[in-house]
Amino acid sequence: PEVIVVDLGLERNDAIRLIQQLRQLYPVPVIALAPPDAEHAERAVQALNSGVAEVLVRPPQGDFIGARRLGERLVDRIRAAIHTARPIPKNPDRAPRRAASFSSVGLDPARYVVAVGASTGGPQALRAMLRCAPRDFPPIVIVQHMPVFFTKSFAANLDHHCAIDVREAVGGETLAPGTALIARGDTHLVLARDGLNWTVRYTDSRLVNLHCPSVDVLFDSAVAAGSFGVGVLLTGMGADGASGLLHMRRAGALTIAQDRQSSIVYGMPKAAAESGAAALSAPPERIPGLIARRLADAARSTPQPVSVK
Repeated sequence: PEVIVVDLGLERNDAIRLIQQLRQLYPVPVIALAPPDAEHAERAVQALNSGVAEVLVRPPQGDFIGARRLGERLVDRIRAAIHTARPIPKNPDRAPRRAASFSSVGLDPARYVVAVGASTGGPQALRAMLRCAPRDFPPIVIVQHMPVFFTKSFAANLDHHCAIDVREAVGGETLAPGTALIARGDTHLVLARDGLNWTVRYTDSRLVNLHCPSVDVLFDSAVAAGSFGVGVLLTGMGADGASGLLHMRRAGALTIAQDRQSSIVYGMPKAAAESGAAALSAPPERIPGLIARRLADAARSTPQPVSVK
């Protein structure tokens, strides 16, 4: 087979075990379907941790409109998986090599804000990246294309594996170092200034680049951070985030795209690289250290004010 589709509505152990067995036998992308409820949210996260590239919501029986939409999305995902995706590597879950702390390179993490966008293959890329972030890493705001039923469980699972705190954004939070907030799966999340602090808030549910939340919406709101902003665009289909990342770079932000070799789908990062939006590229696990080094270099090269007596 060129792609495998698994229904997580099977008995819990059977579905996850089946995915693991299939991945051992067939090195191809796996897509999972799951009903929209709390029980299957946990199962969806397990599936992602087992190497599933993406989980789609299966509507309840009798929802013919929802079934038609699922069919259209599934066809798109299968075509993309056949032509552009690669299977998630079956590497063991090795201990992360955490990046150096910001204090060790002379930086105040509270001065910066990191905006991250991801889609297909993003859960694995985010896990690799966030596990390598030190406890005093700058605040992170994330848009991961994922159904609203799964984002809270996904954030909780990441929190279990990271030194920093990871949770689903409620809206209205003041950002702090050592914290990552993940957008709910049905509303755009943006950064906003509140005096000297950054906060996040939800706006609306209109589709932007066929997505809500949209990475471009988040990145465009991060333009105001200027040279104290960092934009990171990870694996995913399409081009959501490339335009906003370019706007961030033009405003002076450090911009990074996931490299081709580590991307499950080199779509969004490719669009960023080809448009000149990404100044750098790297695999996810190296991005926290790269951010710390580049920001430290920029801080050292910035002329310091001279006091006149």
